[in-house]
Amino acid sequence: MTSYFNNFKSNLDKMLYKKEDSKHILQLNYAYIISCMEAYLSNAMWGTLEQYPENYNNLGKGIGNSVKLSTICSKGIPDLIKQALNNLQYHNLAQVKIHYKYAFNVNFKSDLTELLKAVNIRHDIIHRCGVSNKKVNVDINFDDINKLKLNVINFIKDIDYQLYNNFQD
Repeated sequence: MTSYFNNFKSNLDKMLYKKEDSKHILQLNYAYIISCMEAYLSNAMWGTLEQYPENYNNLGKGIGNSVKLSTICSKGIPDLIKQALNNLQYHNLAQVKIHYKYAFNVNFKSDLTELLKAVNIRHDIIHRCGVSNKKVNVDINFDDINKLKLNVINFIKDIDYQLYNNFQD
């Protein structure tokens, strides 16, 4: 496991919740799991690129299709990539998946359906105080949190395993 995974697990271990917690506390813990996932994906991306800067070129192949040649020449590949990564929302798993594939040859093997639903639920919790855009209250219970936590751990563990194997010295 990488240090990024250890930090991810350490962040998850900070969670304190129990069955009898209020709806609001359970919602916040649910949202926090997605934030931990985003932090891992961002930290692992930036840290691995910093450690292996030659991978900027690989990532550039995936991003470069939508960039003008004049922009590439004026900024250079690493600065162009850094700008793109600064603008990347790490809960946008479809985009992050592409970046990890090009940069590190890491595949998101997990079915992302449940994680994408969880990202949307997190959005409702954080941006609309636990109400969907259809005005439906988001109900989160203790078991929902445990299920999401396990799903995210398995998702990140698989990515981290691939990163570790692709970049061990």
